[in-house]
Amino acid sequence: MTIKLLILFLLFSIQPLTGQNSLKVMTYNLMGMKPGTNPQTRLFQIIQNLKQLNPDIIGLQEINESLSGSGLDNQAKIIADSLSAHFGFIYHYFYSYTHLSWSNQFREFVGIVSKFPVEQSGFLQLVPGAFPRKVVWNYINTPLGKINFFNTHLDYQTQSVRIQQVQQILQFITSKDTTFPSIATILTGDFNDTPNTPPVTLLTSGNYFDSFYKVNPSAAGYTVPSNAPASRIDYIFSNIGSLLKIDSSKVVMNAPYSGYSFCSDHLGVMSYFTKTESIGTIDWKKYFTLNSDEGIEFNLDTTAIISNAGVPGLNITNDNKVVLGFGGTGLIRRGAAISTDTGKTFSVLSGINSPQQVDGGFIYLLDGRTRFVTEEPAPDKTPTRHKSRIVSYISSDGYNFVKEFGIRYQPGLADDSISSVPSVIQIQDSIWRMYYVGDFYRTNGTRTAITTDWGLNWRAESIGNILGVDDVDPHPVYLTNGNIRLYYRTKMRGGVPGQSGIACNDGDGRFFDTTKYRLLIPDGTKGLALLLDPAVIKYSNGKVACYIGEFAAFGNPTIPKIVAAWGENSTNVKAENFIHPQQIRLFQNYPNPFNPVTSIVYLVPRKEHVLLKVYDVLGREVATLVDEIKDAGFYHFPFSILHYPLRSSVYFYQLKAGNRVETKKMVYLK
Repeated sequence: MTIKLLILFLLFSIQPLTGQNSLKVMTYNLMGMKPGTNPQTRLFQIIQNLKQLNPDIIGLQEINESLSGSGLDNQAKIIADSLSAHFGFIYHYFYSYTHLSWSNQFREFVGIVSKFPVEQSGFLQLVPGAFPRKVVWNYINTPLGKINFFNTHLDYQTQSVRIQQVQQILQFITSKDTTFPSIATILTGDFNDTPNTPPVTLLTSGNYFDSFYKVNPSAAGYTVPSNAPASRIDYIFSNIGSLLKIDSSKVVMNAPYSGYSFCSDHLGVMSYFTKTESIGTIDWKKYFTLNSDEGIEFNLDTTAIISNAGVPGLNITNDNKVVLGFGGTGLIRRGAAISTDTGKTFSVLSGINSPQQVDGGFIYLLDGRTRFVTEEPAPDKTPTRHKSRIVSYISSDGYNFVKEFGIRYQPGLADDSISSVPSVIQIQDSIWRMYYVGDFYRTNGTRTAITTDWGLNWRAESIGNILGVDDVDPHPVYLTNGNIRLYYRTKMRGGVPGQSGIACNDGDGRFFDTTKYRLLIPDGTKGLALLLDPAVIKYSNGKVACYIGEFAAFGNPTIPKIVAAWGENSTNVKAENFIHPQQIRLFQNYPNPFNPVTSIVYLVPRKEHVLLKVYDVLGREVATLVDEIKDAGFYHFPFSILHYPLRSSVYFYQLKAGNRVETKKMVYLK
């Protein structure tokens, strides 16, 4: 009989841990053992109500116990034990002492009661106000997945203190979320402030939903005082990007148990969550997925897509529009533009709140919001250390972004700077990879970091650079063969026309064979100078576009602009294996016709003697441009009639390397 009873008990104990598909979370201020309020009767009625409500997790404030009861009369313990006896399985409780209350007659605590196992717990002492305050934390293993659950009670006297306490809580949450991955972060508590006040908006303008307001935007939801409620100061917050969806939320404990006698001077709030398996409302991934043979040959159009601007960034909005962000430094203008013709032209948007930075990547959350992670200058930067760090913005429409609280990622001692274009790609669900430029002053290369919570917290992933030295401005896309392709700028600091420019490399996302990258668009192609930040997208008509920022370099005083290269059958710029080409290549000069300067780009497959000469229509040599041994690579020669006086006519330029010869025609017009 004893064994049978034990089996039945275990069955009842296991059922709530495995059979649920929703989560009921409650917050409630007990009012402790306030003298003159019949605390024993109130606690009995509270427990009776909880049996009816059957919450899964409760954040409790103003938990009291007597000074002489050895903790046996602790109200959280009594609640947990009573619910355990009633439902037939163990309720777990955790609380932490804050101060003596009610004229020092009782010990007061803040705590959590949970019907699910608690794997870790802790607390943080907050800055004191009228009384000492804390935030408590449980890492709870629910049937829907593990969650980080926090509960607090803020100072009732001074708003500036409450602001400091919320800032501390956010830092504490970040520290736990970083270490303990979860499907959701939930914060409950008595905040002693109404929804539009600074302590609350620190949360709601950043990473958190006010669950009651989320589903009841026009309802007051007043929670105090219980006999004539006129203010809402009790909250259940859940993080944006959570895998939990808020189904409903309501005020509870809102009926007197006898006449005008309420269980507490507060009413409670209970929110209902279910797990969402959807990937959100933005169908973004199709724009950044290519076949393996796409996006490796481009026709370059030098017409400015956006003039006096640089650093392109691409985002998909909630209404399925492509937005091209643009920005830079100094006098270069910043903003965003929208395309209605599959990327050929863009109209600059006005009246929107776009991020101050364009360098960055977009993370598409399950709830339809978009998080933008980007860099900002670190306030404590030194000439050679930590010049920038990663922060984030959030948007509900893909157009207007609000900066979120906190630092998402700060490089470690191995990195001198996150200096250039952090970009992101989704690995699985909440796991995203960030590519960024680190160690700027030494190896200036691309590195990776990883997040498991939709970009809220990042940790370093790669050890050293994943591409070559001076390979920067990474932009990832998916390939249908399962690989990741990185588009980037190669040889940033050692830029040489014809050798540096826009390149790509395919790999598994972490490892790329640096001997097999392709130089797609060399600097100097069609007269363009320094090419930066290749942002690649595939439109609904099947066309692949690469948006590029052009900046002045190599003696070219160009005005910065964003241009587009189109992934079509190319006669001007063709992808070549940069390290292992098999034959020489001589590209068409640009511009052609020209006056007074044109650019000649050529490729040498291996180290050998190179001759580059110019002939007139009668075959007479008029100029020797190159006559020397060259290493393998792309080269650029700016041919100017200022150095080689010519008449208006047709000319031929010829490349010889070993026993191979290529010749092309160019026209000089005065």
